[in-house]
Amino acid sequence: MTTDTSERGLDYGAALPTAGSLLVQPLTTLDSGIENLDRTQSFALKAILDHGTLTVDEYCDVARTAGPESLHILRSLEEFRVIERVGDAATEVRRN
Repeated sequence: MTTDTSERGLDYGAALPTAGSLLVQPLTTLDSGIENLDRTQSFALKAILDHGTLTVDEYCDVARTAGPESLHILRSLEEFRVIERVGDAATEVRRN
């Protein structure tokens, strides 16, 4: 069975979805900026991926860095939206 789709077209901006319906948008590339991570940020992300979650103190032990430096690295990853805070919002992070 062949369906002719040449007469059908979708205009994604033409109609608003009604209650209870879903509107599917065409796929687009997400620009996360992850390709711009420096070596330290990449290491931090890898450490979080390996452990699932890490507190700032645990990351300090893994990376052998001081608290303020570790916090700065983790906050930069949070700004890239590749990690998020969980649990105690001041100390624990996980991959997004």
